[in-house]
Amino acid sequence: MSESLPQHELQNDNEDLQEYPDCTELDDLEQEEPVAKKLRVSESSREDLEDSNEIKEDEEECASASGSEDSIDLEGCQSLSDLKALCMQKFQTSQQLLDYIHRKGGGHLMQMIPFLMSRPRLKLPGINTLDDVCRLFKNSSNILVLTGAGVSVSAGIPDFRSSTGIYARLHREFGMPRPSCMFDRSYFDANPKPFFNFAHELWPGNFDPTPCHHFISLLEQKQKLLRNYSQNIDTLEQKANIKRVINCHGSFATATCVSCGHRVEGKDIELDILRKRVARCPVCHGDEQKSEVGSSDAAMDGGVQGVAPLSSFGVLKPDIVFFGEALPNEFFSSLREDLRLVDLVVVIGTSLRVAPVSEILGEVDASVPAVLINREVVGAPNQFDVELLGDCDAIVGEICSMLGWDDGKVPASKSSLKTAEEVMQGQTGEYGERLVGRAVEEGYVVYQQPSTYFFKGFSMDVGGEGAEEEGSEFDPGSDSDDSFSYKENVTSKASPKSSTEPGSV
Repeated sequence: MSESLPQHELQNDNEDLQEYPDCTELDDLEQEEPVAKKLRVSESSREDLEDSNEIKEDEEECASASGSEDSIDLEGCQSLSDLKALCMQKFQTSQQLLDYIHRKGGGHLMQMIPFLMSRPRLKLPGINTLDDVCRLFKNSSNILVLTGAGVSVSAGIPDFRSSTGIYARLHREFGMPRPSCMFDRSYFDANPKPFFNFAHELWPGNFDPTPCHHFISLLEQKQKLLRNYSQNIDTLEQKANIKRVINCHGSFATATCVSCGHRVEGKDIELDILRKRVARCPVCHGDEQKSEVGSSDAAMDGGVQGVAPLSSFGVLKPDIVFFGEALPNEFFSSLREDLRLVDLVVVIGTSLRVAPVSEILGEVDASVPAVLINREVVGAPNQFDVELLGDCDAIVGEICSMLGWDDGKVPASKSSLKTAEEVMQGQTGEYGERLVGRAVEEGYVVYQQPSTYFFKGFSMDVGGEGAEEEGSEFDPGSDSDDSFSYKENVTSKASPKSSTEPGSV
C-alpha cells in the first residue's frame, strides 16, 4: 500500500508553511526541523548568513531528505504517470517528497502526495478462484465498481479506437491533425460546429443498458454497491436506474452555456444534436431563432466566403469533460470517502489507461480484494486477485448463476470448467493459444493457476490494435498502454499447483 499522509497531517503541514519574517537568528529556531529552519529564515537573514556553515549543513540535510540535490527535471514528463514515475525514482517515502515540496514552496502540491507516491497493488495470496469471487460478492457491502467501454459494447454504441471508429472517422471526415481536437476545449471555443456535426452518433437516446449495467444495478438493489465510477458518457447507468454512480468524464445528461453558465437538461438540446446544429443558450440569445442547418452553420464551418468561423458565445455544451476542463467536483469528494469504506473493488470493461480513474486501484487499501472482469489483463503495475477474461456480459451471467441471483435482466449462464494444463497438453506459444481459444469457443471456461479464467470473447491481441476494438469509453488522446500481453498469461510455464482448487462454473 502506498505510504500516504492522513488529511489531518496535511493540514498540520500547511500550517507549518507560515513564514516568520522577524526571525534573524538560527538559534531562535533551534527546536525546528532542518527543513522547517530553511523555510522560515527570512531572505535578509539568508543573505547575512549565507556563508554560515550551519546554513550549508541544513541545505545539505534538506537535499538529502528530498532524495536529490537539485530540482526535479520535468522536461521528459509528458503525463501524470511520467511525473509519478519520476517521484518514485527520486523519493523513497512520502515524507521525503513533502520535505522537497516544503523547500520549493509548493504547498499547493501537497494534496498530490498520495497519488505521486502510491505503490503498485500486490495480489492477495488467499483469493484465487471463482468460488472466492462469489464469496466476496456475497459477503461484501461496500463494492466499488470501475467501468469503461466494455460494459457498453453490446449496446451497439460506436467505439473510439478501432480502424472504423470515431477517431479514425474524425481524421478522415474532418481532416483534424489529431482526433482528440474534437474534445479539446480551446478547439470547441474557436468553432463548436464540428462537434455538433457528429455528436448525434454519441447521443444515448437510441441505446439500452447491457447485462453489465443491470448487474451493477442489481448490486445496488441488494445494498452492496458503494459507488460506480463510470468513464463512459452514454448515461446508460441512469437508464439502468443506478443511483450511486459518478460519471467521471461527464455525460449528455445536462448541458451548460459556455458563456453565462446557464444549465439545461440533456433533453432540451436533443433536437439540436439530432439535427446537427449548434445548441444555443436561451439566456444569451433571448428570443432569437435557433440556427437551422444552412446559412449560420455554413458560417461556422467557414463555408461562406469572407465569413470567419463563429465563436462559441452562448453555446450550450454537453457536460462531458473536454481537455482543459476539470473532472466533476463530486468525483473527488466522493472518492475520499469511498476509499475509506470500500471492501471490494471490481473493475469491468475498461483499459484503465486514463487518469485519474486508472489510479484508483492503487489508492485502495492493500487488504481490500480486487477482481477484474475484462477482455484482457489491464492495470499494470497493479495486480488483481482474480482475473476473469472474456465477454463481460457472459462473465457477470456466470457469477449471477453461481450466486443464484436472477432478476430477469442479467441472463444467467453456466459453463463447464477445464484447466489450462488440461487444454494445452504441454503445448506453448501460438499453438497453445489456439487450443485455449478453441476450448473457450466450444463453451468451456479455462482456468489457469493461480487466478485467471478465460471465457468466450477474451482477447488474444492484448495491448495491440485489437485491445480497443470495441466500446465507447471516453478517453480521447490517451496513448499509454499498461496492459499485459496474452502470451504472458497463457503461454508462460505453468505455475506450481495451487493448494486451492478452482471454483466450479
